[in-house]
Amino acid sequence: MDALCKFNKINDVTKVKQGSEIKIPQDSSESKKNVTNNNPQKKDSNKTDKKFMDFTLPLKGDVKPFITSHFRGIIIFSDAASSVLSMSEGEISFAENVNGYGKTIIIKNKEGFIFTYSGFTNLYVKKGEKIDKNTVIGLSGQLSRYSRNGALVSIQYKDKYLKFDMEKMRFYI
Repeated sequence: MDALCKFNKINDVTKVKQGSEIKIPQDSSESKKNVTNNNPQKKDSNKTDKKFMDFTLPLKGDVKPFITSHFRGIIIFSDAASSVLSMSEGEISFAENVNGYGKTIIIKNKEGFIFTYSGFTNLYVKKGEKIDKNTVIGLSGQLSRYSRNGALVSIQYKDKYLKFDMEKMRFYI
């Protein structure tokens, strides 16, 4: 993430807005997108397609990209104390306060995806607990950086953050 910010000369990620041009220092050719199941698959093996994931957003609201040196994902601005749902089944590997991000939950699923949710006012799960997809894991809280309610969400797979397509409203690899 630091390399991406440095490559784009981004000093303050909070100033990055929807529609901002961000250069990726690798092949980033865009072609038709494909929504599949949780296992990434290409639509056409002759093309470099985005591999979309079938993870439903954890709450309703206004979605914006959110990128810092420690976090790459989305921010979902929502109504106060909205229920936040798990995007996948899995085990809670972390459920504590994180300085600068608030109450945070990390879920690892059997396919190796790691889901991070931050900005809760209340947590409804504990470390070590196994949960199903769409389980209410907590309530969205006020995001101090924005003075608005919502939650931060990211997904990692094989030590890389998944990207988010604002048009399709889906994470992809």
